[in-house]
Amino acid sequence: MKFLCTFVDSDGLTRLRSKIVRREDECNGYPILLISKHKLVEILIQDYHVKNSHAGVQILLRKLRERYWILGGRNTVCRVNDASVFEVCGVDMAGPLYLKGGEKAWILLFTCAVYRVVHFELVLSLFTGVFLKGLWRFIARWGRSRVMYSDNRTNFIEGDNRRRVLFPKIARKCIPPTAAWWGGWWEQIVQMVKNLLRRTLGSASLEYEEVSTILCEVESVINSRHLTCLRIPRTWYH
Repeated sequence: MKFLCTFVDSDGLTRLRSKIVRREDECNGYPILLISKHKLVEILIQDYHVKNSHAGVQILLRKLRERYWILGGRNTVCRVNDASVFEVCGVDMAGPLYLKGGEKAWILLFTCAVYRVVHFELVLSLFTGVFLKGLWRFIARWGRSRVMYSDNRTNFIEGDNRRRVLFPKIARKCIPPTAAWWGGWWEQIVQMVKNLLRRTLGSASLEYEEVSTILCEVESVINSRHLTCLRIPRTWYH
């Protein structure tokens, strides 16, 4: 509150002087200042979230700040329940990549819905059995997911019954066949992988081990990205 311009109104409420002070509608430009760590603030955010059709962070913050200014508002609105890495994940396949000798390979891609961590497996076919083996390697490294989302790719659907026998505790959910945009949160990762591989490989044709090594480097680069917006410190002039 050191740099906030605040005052106490006639009702004893602490308000913030904002830049919009001459509006003639119900938003008078003096939002009520609230602390984030309070149960009533959590209820208020939930109420606004539901009333605004489960809007995203930016829209929700904008609506709240018309009447309230929550200290640490973005962190409070973005708060999620604790979850393990890959507890909820999405799976997709990207490719093909052309190896030396004309052989094809595909990238079996797993991405965490909470922390956006990624894991890649380089496979040599689209058969259901190959997908299940890649899934087995993924679980051996990261543990069993609770929920796994995917599109309606044939190998995912055909492997569902066998997956239920091998990994019965994984709940698999398919996106609607006519709504591919539901899988946008892993399609974004696919685009990032393609861009990085295109810049790294160019038109080169490599062997399986070489592509697998480069894919691990790409995985490391993507996993090192920031999960939230970068805040640039403000310079205050006196």
